[in-house]
Amino acid sequence: MTDREKKIRKRLYIFAFFFVLYEAIIYSANDMIMPGMLNVVSNFHVGVEYVASSLSMFILGNTVLQLFIGPAADRYGKRKILLIGNSLFLIFTVFIAFSANINQFMLGRLLQGSGGAFIAIGYSMIHEKFEDKNAVKLIALMANVTILAPLLGPVVGGVIISLADWRYVFVVIGIVASIALFGLSRYTPESKKTLSRINVKEITATYYSILKNKNFAVGSSAICLAVLPLIAWIGLAPVLIMKTAKLDFVHYITYQIIALSGLSLGSIAMQFIAGKVSFLRIMTTGNVLFVLGATFSLVFFKNPLLLSTGFFMGTLGFGLFNGMVWRIIMSDSRFSQSMTISLLVFIQTIVMAGGIEIVNSICGSFGFSLFSFALVNFIFSIAASMFIYHFAKMNKNREWA
Repeated sequence: MTDREKKIRKRLYIFAFFFVLYEAIIYSANDMIMPGMLNVVSNFHVGVEYVASSLSMFILGNTVLQLFIGPAADRYGKRKILLIGNSLFLIFTVFIAFSANINQFMLGRLLQGSGGAFIAIGYSMIHEKFEDKNAVKLIALMANVTILAPLLGPVVGGVIISLADWRYVFVVIGIVASIALFGLSRYTPESKKTLSRINVKEITATYYSILKNKNFAVGSSAICLAVLPLIAWIGLAPVLIMKTAKLDFVHYITYQIIALSGLSLGSIAMQFIAGKVSFLRIMTTGNVLFVLGATFSLVFFKNPLLLSTGFFMGTLGFGLFNGMVWRIIMSDSRFSQSMTISLLVFIQTIVMAGGIEIVNSICGSFGFSLFSFALVNFIFSIAASMFIYHFAKMNKNREWA
């Protein structure tokens, strides 16, 4: 490797660092405020149903611009679009900090989520700049870093809320987002512009071609359903643990760490097995752990500790197969990577937002009982495992490139 190639590679990894910082602070926008959501609804004199709805509104924000981001990146360049996304996220974070009622707060969450939609472009750049082994390792490492947001986010948010008003959570988020914007503006690489103009008819036709591709259809169904238990846990854990189970903040943080550290462990494992173990074996092993975790949580739903232990098993499995599915979908050279990931993220955010509202509604009908939560997530997990198994078999001959 020449000195020039080493310099380019170094800049790529610095870009990846600032991109991870950007992604982590976006996830923290959810998790840092979750311990304070009971304060927020109390401040605005509304019911606890807004706790989970706050998360679903943020997720829905991803869909506002998602389908336009891919074509825009191909037309104007990924670098420019990613920087616009970071800037929007920063602006709308400040808007939330000054919200005067629950409607403004929820609108702010929706608009803030639209800034987060641009994460897809960063991942597209990673897939574009690195080969299979390094791409999977890097994405797994990125997932390992960003999963610290749900683990550390509530702790940091809890400390801020214990010392000051909940609005200061968004002040801190804004400061970190500013640092990420500075770094990305310096180190985000340029990419080829593959569209000379934006033609709505051609874009629609391309999205339709991607959507009807069997590999995309099965793979996207698998990871969209598989992420629902994880996102439902993040959205409802404050209510389930601190309100239903009547436990304190320390228990909430403890169970968060247990439930979500499985994903971190899975990401670390990928650093050692990527390129050595087949795609099929990694995906099927992850799928087995995923189903076992959902089953364990349902059987031992009465005990919050054991419920969260089941989620640990499930997120460990998810951490193993998730990156593999993404890589296989994104490495299909027949389609634009920017448009492929935009469509995939669009579908995933719709499913996540809808899934959270379904879980929120069902659990609300049963007083947010632990059993109702465990049962709904078990059903989602079984459905997801069927698609994961089918997708793994479809790509059983996929080798590391």
